[in-house]
Amino acid sequence: RHDLVKACINFLELQNQNFEITYNSCIPKESGLAGSSAIIIAALRAMHQFFEIKLSKSDVAEIAMKIETSELGIACGPQDRYAISFQGVNFMDFSGKEFQKDSDPFARLEPIDVKEVPFFIACSGLSKKSALVHNSLRNRFLRGEYWIKEEMDKAAFLCIKGKKVLLDNDWKSFGNLMNQNFAFRQKHFNVCETDLEIVKTALGAGALGAKLAGSGGAVAVLSEDDNAFNVLSEKFNCFKPKIVF
Repeated sequence: RHDLVKACINFLELQNQNFEITYNSCIPKESGLAGSSAIIIAALRAMHQFFEIKLSKSDVAEIAMKIETSELGIACGPQDRYAISFQGVNFMDFSGKEFQKDSDPFARLEPIDVKEVPFFIACSGLSKKSALVHNSLRNRFLRGEYWIKEEMDKAAFLCIKGKKVLLDNDWKSFGNLMNQNFAFRQKHFNVCETDLEIVKTALGAGALGAKLAGSGGAVAVLSEDDNAFNVLSEKFNCFKPKIVF
């Protein structure tokens, strides 16, 4: 019954096969935490195993992105799909994928040897559809406003710096990069007052960094102690995800 799962079945042309898919998810809905992508990739993995379809992790990520863009009309990029498909902590390079053509190369991933990151998620409770956040900027880029890519390249450069400080477990520097990312977000997107309140409250409570986790509605907070978590938990839903390998 679910549009996301039906889109997977349609894309793989399995409409006439006899099977049933059920699922559940603990990811807060429309919070910018890639809940839709997680459901799609879980469905693809299940059908990959059940029907013995040979798909690599890169194939799964690319198919998930095509399902969201072509079947569901959702503006999205490869980042969430590759992160979910490969799992763990990875440095991801999406060079050559700006226009999302079928001929694009796979993303290049480099695993980062870090088992734990002292972060948590704070949710504002305000649901947002990622397409409504991202469509406008992407459409402007496709209409020829290529300065947008130049700005996105600046954001990507933060990741290059981030890889080094992650390997060094330099959380103070990593938090600073997160804060620079959030400043970039404020410059190019509207940030709602509740998300802004979470970021300011977290930093005021001693967090090293805070940034939107996706399209908005959830904020990733980097903190080496529990003070920011305890302060934000008084008003917002906060939880500590585990890194899955």
